[in-house]
Amino acid sequence: RMYCWRGGMRSQSMATLLESYGFKVVLLKGGYKAYRNFIIEYFSAQLPIKVITGYTGSKKTAFLYLLKTQGAQIVDLEGLANHQGSSFGNQKSMSQPTTEQFQNMLLDEFLKLDLRKPVFIEDESMRIGQVNVPEVFYQQKSNSPHIFLEIDKAERVEFLKEDYKNLSAEQLILATEGISKKLGLELAAEAIECIKLGHGTRAAEIILTYYDRQYHKSISNKKHLIHDHFKIEMSELESLAKKITLGTENAV
Repeated sequence: RMYCWRGGMRSQSMATLLESYGFKVVLLKGGYKAYRNFIIEYFSAQLPIKVITGYTGSKKTAFLYLLKTQGAQIVDLEGLANHQGSSFGNQKSMSQPTTEQFQNMLLDEFLKLDLRKPVFIEDESMRIGQVNVPEVFYQQKSNSPHIFLEIDKAERVEFLKEDYKNLSAEQLILATEGISKKLGLELAAEAIECIKLGHGTRAAEIILTYYDRQYHKSISNKKHLIHDHFKIEMSELESLAKKITLGTENAV
C-alpha cells in the first residue's frame, strides 16, 4: 500500500499515472493526514459501547462471539491486533499490524456498524501487545458501561491450560519470566519449576495470582461502571449471551 500524506496536485498526477498502469486508486480529500485526523474525530464522538470485563481466563473473547451469534454487534480488539494482550499472548502472536494499521482497521470495523445499537467490546489496556488503541477510544471505553463476568478460578485455570496447550515449556517459561517482578521472584520461580515438571494446574494457579490482583485493582477503581454483574459457570455463557442480546434489543 502507498499513501499520500497531504493530497494535492502531485497526488492527483501520481494517481492518474498509477491508474494508467492498472492500479486501483482512491483519492482522499486532504490526503492520508485528513484520514488520520478523521479517526480521532470519529472516536471522540459518543459511541454505544458496552464493555465485557472479567478476570483473566473468563472466556471474554469467546463470549463476544456468542453475542455475535445471537445477532449482537461486536468488535474484536484482540483479533484486529492479532494478540491476546498479555505476556503469554506475546508467545502466541506471530506478527502484529502497525499501530496505524490497527487503528485504521478499527475504524473500518466501526463504520460497518449501526450506531443506534450497542457495540460490545472486550476490556483491554491502552496497549495490546505492540499496538496502541486510539487514546480517545480508550478514554471512551474506560467510561462506558461494563458487564462483569465472574467465573470461578478453578474453571479459569482449566480453560487457560487448554488455551495455551500448544505453547512449549520454553515459551511458557519465557512468558512467566516476563511478569516475574510483578508476580514476585519466589512465586515466579515456583511457577517455572511447575512448568518444567509438567504441573500445569499449579503453574496456572500461581500465575493467576498476578493477573487476578491486577484485575481486582483495576475493577475496584471503576465499580460505578459495572452495570451488570454475572457470577456464572462457563457452561452458562451461551444462555447469558442470549439474555443480554434480548435485553439490548428490547431496549432499542
